[in-house]
Amino acid sequence: LEWCRGFAGDDGHPRYIARRGMASLAKHLASGLDVQTSSLAFGLSRHDSKWRVILDDASTYDADAVVLTCPIPQSYSLVANTDVELPNDLIMTDYERTLGVLAVLDRPSRVPPPGGLQNPDDVFSWVGDNFQKGVSPVSALTLHANPSMVLL
Repeated sequence: LEWCRGFAGDDGHPRYIARRGMASLAKHLASGLDVQTSSLAFGLSRHDSKWRVILDDASTYDADAVVLTCPIPQSYSLVANTDVELPNDLIMTDYERTLGVLAVLDRPSRVPPPGGLQNPDDVFSWVGDNFQKGVSPVSALTLHANPSMVLL
């Protein structure tokens, strides 16, 4: 479901929401597929035209295709011993630490419609009103701190 197309006007990029949570979106996309969950992929190898996924308990699964959605360092470690070559720009991607908070409010937020603020100040890189998005029955904010504010 499309939520909006920007936060200080229409920037042309649609933002989407999944009313029953992001897991419901993944479940919808995976309908009709044989999906293994609650397992830790430890390695990948290619055998003929199939992929072999090795789990941390040493069990294996053969697959026609593999989708990697973990952060780049974990994805890279899984494909490092395969014939897959990730672009150097992707391998060199750097992550910044941040903090995320979900705050339940006792009144409506002051976040303007459509319910999101990107880089509103020096402290936060994102403020999202989950009630306005339609993903929370109560007033709740998701806040992401600017990486420069995080001292870890």
